[in-house]
Amino acid sequence: MRPALLLLIPVAFASAFGLSRLFRGGAKEGTAPPKAPAVPLATQLPEPARPSGEPGEASAQPREASGRREAVASEASAGADAGEEVAAAALAGGNPGPAEALLRSDPQGSRRKARVALAGSLAESRRGSGDLPGAAKALVGQLEGMAIARAPYAEMRPVAQALDALNRELVFNPAGGWRSEKVVVEKGDSWHRLAKRFAAARGVQHGVGMLRAVNRKSGDLLVPGEPLRFPLDPVRIAVHRESFAAFAYLGEVIVRVYPIGIGREDAETPSGKFTIGEKVADPIWWKPKPPIPAGDPRNPLGARWLGFRQEGRTIPYGIHGTEREDAVGGRVSEGCIRLHNRDVEELFDLVPDSGTPVEVF
Repeated sequence: MRPALLLLIPVAFASAFGLSRLFRGGAKEGTAPPKAPAVPLATQLPEPARPSGEPGEASAQPREASGRREAVASEASAGADAGEEVAAAALAGGNPGPAEALLRSDPQGSRRKARVALAGSLAESRRGSGDLPGAAKALVGQLEGMAIARAPYAEMRPVAQALDALNRELVFNPAGGWRSEKVVVEKGDSWHRLAKRFAAARGVQHGVGMLRAVNRKSGDLLVPGEPLRFPLDPVRIAVHRESFAAFAYLGEVIVRVYPIGIGREDAETPSGKFTIGEKVADPIWWKPKPPIPAGDPRNPLGARWLGFRQEGRTIPYGIHGTEREDAVGGRVSEGCIRLHNRDVEELFDLVPDSGTPVEVF
């Protein structure tokens, strides 16, 4: 055994010598291996080329980024929740400032139930202190924020109902706080004659229904010498297609919110700025032959028609009623805006005979 071990010793030395040469990169004996150039720590080596579609770290980066975005969104949502709690606490303590700041800060967050409740609380606080315009402003801001966030009409409805109750004091009230001018009834006057005289004098047109509503009058009876108030702010309409809702404004106050139907996907309701060019009660549907009279269930125009004009010309779109209850709240028309008959009859009376601005978003 000992002679065999002695024979293995030279072999081990030879192997060790060969491996040392291999680790030195084959450098000649007695010379130092070349030094590798220093690489700055900030330098990033390029990723190796990969066949198309092969997963790697690069494809994982978007997932990581998406995760970070979700975390940021979650953190922002939590921050908004905390902000709403702070604003609600401040509002309960008699300081509405934080609530107003929060409601203005993030219109996209206006679909949140907490935000809706906060807007209602702020409005009630303003109303309780006698600040009806401030209360209305809180609710109007909430509705406009919900429209920006594309909230459906069903979500808007509680806010709209709260604003309706407020408007009975603020707008549809001869003692309300709306901008106005006194008009005295003269012998032989009618509502239409008063409206025309006021439009000629002040350049502001109003429908007879609006003049009656703000003065809490019904019927045509007018007494000579009777003082009335006429609004100095005009009526305008904003249609929010994604929310299936239309807002009727008097100045900057939303006085009505209506559910609507819009054009089918193959017959889109156009967006843009229009004016109402004509008003027709009990319209006939002339397109088919023979025409379909008003009141016929086959007549898609319903009880009223408010036709659009754009750039001085009549276009084949407008706002109209419908005999079908299920024709509101979806994409059902050939491009026009549909309201329930009861709603279009009210809107028909609120707006003047022509010239009302309509903006479709």
